[in-house]
Amino acid sequence: MTSSPDDETLAREFGKQREDDARAAPPFASMWRVRPRLLSPWWFALPVGALCAAAATFIWVLQTSLTAEQPSAAAVPTVIEIDPQPLAFLLDSPVLAPTPSFDESELAPR
Repeated sequence: MTSSPDDETLAREFGKQREDDARAAPPFASMWRVRPRLLSPWWFALPVGALCAAAATFIWVLQTSLTAEQPSAAAVPTVIEIDPQPLAFLLDSPVLAPTPSFDESELAPR
């Protein structure tokens, strides 16, 4: 097989491209060096922000509980004051029919 002029031109261009890539590539040894890893600022800012929010919430709750008025004993209803059957008066209505009795004598066949 004979090579055409286009093949020679392509081989020359690819060779030139390989040389350019070799010059631009970093040295092989530098690829294996371990660079020191920088910590993100979020590793510091997030816990500090959470602590500040927790402290602010604690202070706010403490302040509002100290300044809030405590209810007086007279304002709080006791169990004795509450009617145990608030709707019992409805059962005293004369409109209600008496409760039927289901004796066995009435249910027996005749």
